[in-house]
Amino acid sequence: MYKTVFIFLIIQISSFCSVRAQTMRDILQQMPDTILPLLSRGNLLDFPDYLDSQMKAELSNRLGGTSEMLILTDDYTAIQLSKASSIQLKLLPQGKKKIICAVHTYTACDTIHDSQIQFYQADWKPLKTSKFLIAGKEKDSFAHATLSALNTNLVLEYTYPLDLQFEGEEPRTHNLKKAVFRWNGKKFTK
Repeated sequence: MYKTVFIFLIIQISSFCSVRAQTMRDILQQMPDTILPLLSRGNLLDFPDYLDSQMKAELSNRLGGTSEMLILTDDYTAIQLSKASSIQLKLLPQGKKKIICAVHTYTACDTIHDSQIQFYQADWKPLKTSKFLIAGKEKDSFAHATLSALNTNLVLEYTYPLDLQFEGEEPRTHNLKKAVFRWNGKKFTK
């Protein structure tokens, strides 16, 4: 009898702990070093403390540059890793659990952005991106992805690096193609 009650209590405590670890702060504390090798474990733990103290959350990274956490909410964070690299993380509800959407964006020439979108379980086990987002790639373009801090939308904006203007050339115009994807609890849809 006592053994059964003890096992039941252990299960309840462990399920409470797994539910508790669903805020962005907890997700950052559990993040493996391989996700953001530019930042140390200390950086990830110090960023929220700086924001809590209403200070600029800017720290030295492993390459001697600076990285800055721009925003942190219960389900979202945006970190400028370097002048050319940033990451956004969003906790997305999926039934009783949550998954992580990570958008890592690289910037060239201040105008050309290319983003990689990845999904993870709350314990940082990778998930297949195609299960949660089907977005075609525009020919000869880069996709700039942006997660919303206010809702669960993902915006993809295609930029065309081949349309850059060179000195002495007539200005060229091009239309950027933009797509908004909304999270429906299972995947992003248009």
